[in-house]
Amino acid sequence: MGVDGSPGSRDALRYALTAATRRGAVLEPVSSYAAELYWMTGAPVAFRGLAEIREDTEKRIRDLLHEVAGQLGVPVDRGAGSVPTRLVAAADPAAVELTQRSEDADLLVVGSRGRGAVRSALLGSVALHCAMHARCPAMVVHPAGSRRTSLEAATA
Repeated sequence: MGVDGSPGSRDALRYALTAATRRGAVLEPVSSYAAELYWMTGAPVAFRGLAEIREDTEKRIRDLLHEVAGQLGVPVDRGAGSVPTRLVAAADPAAVELTQRSEDADLLVVGSRGRGAVRSALLGSVALHCAMHARCPAMVVHPAGSRRTSLEAATA
């Protein structure tokens, strides 16, 4: 399941935690970081090693996971009766990483940012890519309270 901290991602995490609890499945939250952005900048910044960037990304995933799990009252990584997790901080683009990992998954869950059709067409959409290329069933979760027309819902 994809995690980036957005409202759609948080709602997707809620859905994925609930599904993993019901199925007795391992939850694999994946967050991508663009490694090239950290060293392709022209601004003079202190160099951060990829290991540190990966650790920071894993910490953000872990913090968000525990926050959402706490809100749901779902224990994670605490032995019997809890949802086992495997956190993944990936240097590959999110859409690529998630579709590759979907090969060994029972369900791929991603959130929608709701940028709209034009912006998604211009900028790309991780959710759309995953829905089209996943190698397992895929669920796109829209943020709670998002307002979508029936046409948008039918074509999503």
